[in-house]
Amino acid sequence: MTRKLLVYLDSSDYSVLSDPKRRSAENQSVLARLEDFKRDGRVRFVYSAAAICEMAPQDATHATCAEDRANLLSKLCDRNALVSFDRLIAGEAAQVRTSGPPQFVALSEEGDWFPEMKDFISPVDLVQMFREEMASLKAGLNRRQRRAAESTTFRRGNLRGPARESLSDGPNRRAFDELLAAYPMRPDAARILWNHVVGNATRKQAENAFLESLRDPKWMMKWFHKHHDMLSPVVTWLRGPSVKASDVARNAAARMRAIRNGGDVAEQARLIKEWHPGLIESVWSAVVERTSGIARHPDSSAIEERSPGLNVMLNAYYTVFTDAALTDREPKESDFSDMVHAAYSPYVDIFRADRYMTPHVQRIVTRYGTKVVPRLTELPQSIDDVLQSSLGSAK
Repeated sequence: MTRKLLVYLDSSDYSVLSDPKRRSAENQSVLARLEDFKRDGRVRFVYSAAAICEMAPQDATHATCAEDRANLLSKLCDRNALVSFDRLIAGEAAQVRTSGPPQFVALSEEGDWFPEMKDFISPVDLVQMFREEMASLKAGLNRRQRRAAESTTFRRGNLRGPARESLSDGPNRRAFDELLAAYPMRPDAARILWNHVVGNATRKQAENAFLESLRDPKWMMKWFHKHHDMLSPVVTWLRGPSVKASDVARNAAARMRAIRNGGDVAEQARLIKEWHPGLIESVWSAVVERTSGIARHPDSSAIEERSPGLNVMLNAYYTVFTDAALTDREPKESDFSDMVHAAYSPYVDIFRADRYMTPHVQRIVTRYGTKVVPRLTELPQSIDDVLQSSLGSAK
């Protein structure tokens, strides 16, 4: 069976191709070609958490546009997601420390684009806390009161019908619903979670219901629309890994400005050379160590060989900010997120980037066999070229 070509679109591509105001003949032709590629089964479009978070509306006026982008993403990509940035970095960092062939798999066919839940209180964890609170209230009764309560409330560890109905309509249910508002759960998932509270669904069923909500980009955009101004634990959890990388980039930008003002060209070159190891160290400390727990970074050859995503990201940092030090170009806010996107480039066959980032990423990622495309309008032909090349090499 022939492996499908993996194609990663830039976040802006979903905006352009789903925007009714930009429905030009050229854009419609591009979209039709992409849909044809997917339909004939030779191409698999993939997305990442970076794309989902960038799609999220910042206010109510952009809600419809965000949902249109998510609809297009779902249509093209189905459930084909690349793992979240923290999983990617942790997997690659662990791979550096092993001697066998690289085993890390970045593609999730189940749509698991979201971060690890180890430091996150999920709604299922919340249910457990809720049930423990109910148990503690029961524990405060004396023996006789507890037996009386159990006879009317619990049967084989689950709530009896009358007690369940009472709780469903009572203040505990209202408090439960308020807590759940902070989580992006579809109504059907929330019902399953409540069934878990009252003993009619297992923890596994409740966990799966929550994950199914996360795996639905269209639902996520609706939820982000309603909660864009909320300091939700979910928003912090989803955006946390890439925010760390962006913070390092902003610090690097400040350092670059200082170097640019630090004397003649020779002096600037010396400062940049001295700064490079410090940049690698700061990225490793702020991003990799926090994610993987691996405190000491290996030599660059090991990273290049066994951590391709990390290698691309580190080199993109250095190249972009060296450029900033030696020219008048100020790093843009989008540069920071572009570096996170770039970490995924070695895991696909075709990677869309903007015109500024394309040469920087292509220079590094060529060794991994990835083609970087600078314009959306060039994407269909680039896919065709790679498909034809693959056919030729297979003969």
